Amino acid sequence: MAELLKSVIWQLGDPYRMKRRGRGKLYYPPKGMALLAVMMFRMALNEREYVNWLKTNKWLIELAELPNTPDRRSINRVFERTPLEYLERLEAEIQKIIPDSKVYGVDSMGIKQSKRTGAWSDKNNRRKDFKKLHIIADLVNR
Repeated sequence: MAELLKSVIWQLGDPYRMKRRGRGKLYYPPKGMALLAVMMFRMALNEREYVNWLKTNKWLIELAELPNTPDRRSINRVFERTPLEYLERLEAEIQKIIPDSKVYGVDSMGIKQSKRTGAWSDKNNRRKDFKKLHIIADLVNR
């Protein structure tokens, strides 16, 4: 998936312009940062979880051609700088390549079996008053 996203992003070009003002550290390349931002969005992780995941999986940093792992604020700035039209074109290109991709929603909940008050397990006789229900729904085709 990451290689596919890289090929599409490199084909579309830079998502935003880099403006360097004054001295300081250089900006990360926009294409590589766009790749990281789209992967974070697709993996549905928050910024902190994603940066920790990136630190353990250096292959994505190498694929994005970045010198090191960016901090969470740098990844968040990509979403602020990238125009919505670019993201829409990117999604359209991905859907052309993978037309039958599926989007699923997953949820789980506890259902009470009786009117008694109870918990998941009772210490005395290991009785369970709740049943766990898992639901998976196709969000595209419904």
